[in-house]
Amino acid sequence: MFTPTASFYETDVTFPVPLLDARTWCLEIAGLVQRPLTLQFDELVDAGVEEFDATLVCVHNPVGGPRIGTARWLGVPASRLLEQAGVLDDADQLLAPAVDGFTAGVPLATLRDHRAFVVVGVNGELLPPDHGHPARLLVPGLYGYDANTKWLTKLELTRFRDVADYWTRRGWPADPAHVRPGARIDTPKPRVSVLSGRATVAGVPWAPPTGVRAVDLSIDDGPWQPTVLTRALHSDAWRQWRIDVDLAPGAHALAARPRTSDDVVSPRVEPPYPNGRRVCTASRSMRSELRISRCGRCERWWPSRANACSLLATASEHGVAAALGMHGVRDPDRGSRGSCALHGEQSRYFSKMPTTPSRPRPSINWRVCDAR
Repeated sequence: MFTPTASFYETDVTFPVPLLDARTWCLEIAGLVQRPLTLQFDELVDAGVEEFDATLVCVHNPVGGPRIGTARWLGVPASRLLEQAGVLDDADQLLAPAVDGFTAGVPLATLRDHRAFVVVGVNGELLPPDHGHPARLLVPGLYGYDANTKWLTKLELTRFRDVADYWTRRGWPADPAHVRPGARIDTPKPRVSVLSGRATVAGVPWAPPTGVRAVDLSIDDGPWQPTVLTRALHSDAWRQWRIDVDLAPGAHALAARPRTSDDVVSPRVEPPYPNGRRVCTASRSMRSELRISRCGRCERWWPSRANACSLLATASEHGVAAALGMHGVRDPDRGSRGSCALHGEQSRYFSKMPTTPSRPRPSINWRVCDAR
């Protein structure tokens, strides 16, 4: 049910990862508050940590993609800290700056419907540097660009009309984007052969913060069939689903859809990555194209244009993930910096995730072999 910390996806806007010492780090709570606070790490923990289960989804996670994970987090409820500071009535934004200059702005009104935590641990251990040590803000149910600041330095109470956060200054909507309900088929894997007869189909659904009530499966555009769900950890966390079906010899297309606890049905079924829609959020749909160029001076490949949507995904489809990795100084097999280090312009966005096969292919069909 939980994603190992080492396998949990990472999405950053800076490189290298900041390395902070918890012994000298502190968290400020400032701005439009009655009592500004400065908390050392031990003081933050003494404020009262709680364990909670939550699924995080990256805003540019493709359908069936890897930028999603569930963990057991350890953190202090942000509401407790804000109550100690005393928020003034004219504040409407919680701005969370990071040590690297990234900022995320969350409407205070949104925090009435979503849990928010200053997180210090994950899966039974302290946050590792890649995931924001010593502390990060985490608001389950919102995409990370709006709320999940790593390497947190401050909780600043302010007004939207006075301060814009990192992505708002770059033209993204100021309103937070809520994680869209989704379901994934994990077994059988795409385009594999299985024996005819009884087969198990299984996967995970998510719909934070309302939770998943049911998952339905359709075979070859046929009627939707109910599946069996495991017990819910929390409405903010994914669940597991499964169903045993009879499959005749031949190719079959399977589709899964979630039903949320407030009985909202996912409105659209799409093929999985790499053929699915690149980006689908609650506030907008967008596609991003990465043009691959060769540096005229050093003959190296680099992306002439990139953004937060498809740096690795599109590069992999062009078969140049390894070339891009030449300029990545973290791990060529799992991410890339995406620039000509000597002569090309440099992307401001970094992503770390497992790379995918270089050639996209249809991936929604399963072939069933006759066992006779």
